[in-house]
Amino acid sequence: MPVTKNQHERLKCIIAMLRLKQYPNHRRFLHNVQQQDPAGAPPSLSRKTFQRDLLCLRDTFGAPIRYDASQKGFYLLDPAWSNDCFLVEPPHLRSTLISQQFVSTLMPEPVREECLQALHTILAHHESGLDPEALLSNLQVFYKNAIPVNPAHFYTVLKAWERRKELEIDYCDASGKSSHKIFEPHLIAWANGAWYLKGIVQDQTPQQRPAGRHKVRVLAIHRIQSARETPRHFDDHSPAARNLNKTPLFTFDTIPNVIIRYAPAFARQVHERFATTPQLITRQPDGAAVLALANIPLYEAVEYVLWAKGDATALEPPELFSAITTIGQKILQNHPQPQKDANLGH
Repeated sequence: MPVTKNQHERLKCIIAMLRLKQYPNHRRFLHNVQQQDPAGAPPSLSRKTFQRDLLCLRDTFGAPIRYDASQKGFYLLDPAWSNDCFLVEPPHLRSTLISQQFVSTLMPEPVREECLQALHTILAHHESGLDPEALLSNLQVFYKNAIPVNPAHFYTVLKAWERRKELEIDYCDASGKSSHKIFEPHLIAWANGAWYLKGIVQDQTPQQRPAGRHKVRVLAIHRIQSARETPRHFDDHSPAARNLNKTPLFTFDTIPNVIIRYAPAFARQVHERFATTPQLITRQPDGAAVLALANIPLYEAVEYVLWAKGDATALEPPELFSAITTIGQKILQNHPQPQKDANLGH
């Protein structure tokens, strides 16, 4: 029976999950499809159809698929397996080229160069999928506030994350305190102009570690002073690791209710920034905008007030008002009015 277009798309999705070691099963596959189109209708695919797709991959296309009972999902016995029926198509390569333009802005060397070389190799064998008139170099991202990282440290961290190997790190925190850490790099993230590494700190050698004890930490990669990959693998499917990947990158104490009033002159920017969540904004008769947020950190609430450069008023809660007042007083202290010279003009 020939493969339909819809089935072909499902098979490509399953192959991608297999290559990314996501151990696809029926539930994970549906979750993956939903993540690709969060605004779309919930995917509907029976368990039997998913099983038929797996059999099709195995019997029709020769994919060496096996089931891993410990992961409750499927994997490729031979990661190098490929099939010409699933080659890159021009529309997909077009998306890859556009994505590369944005990724290359954020990625440090030598990863940026590796990405570029990989694309050149693909383009040597495939059409770009772009319109002949398109100038890809004119699709740019400007981000001037990114914190630079040491390329060698970043590459070492990236390879250890990729291979699931522990790192030995010399680290200097924001206060200037230095420490030596044995670190499991579970997650690499870009946030607020900087690269971060989230994982589990192991202060002792494997033989000395008490069972069931772990400390989750987030490290700023630009503060790593030295990094060395060790030969020791870590378990990225342990309960602690799975929970780590489900939690936010940073965990701060939050304020349950924040209310900020923006002057009419700044209301348009507020509506633009929260265009996807307009229910958070209440229009006022005079054109002002009142923003109501829930469960956000204090520092984030302060940033929303300062963002308006004087056209915002913190209404709730009292601790936000107090924080803004304290910042204002410090600014005034650091910028005193110059004393007028009584003799000027005489």
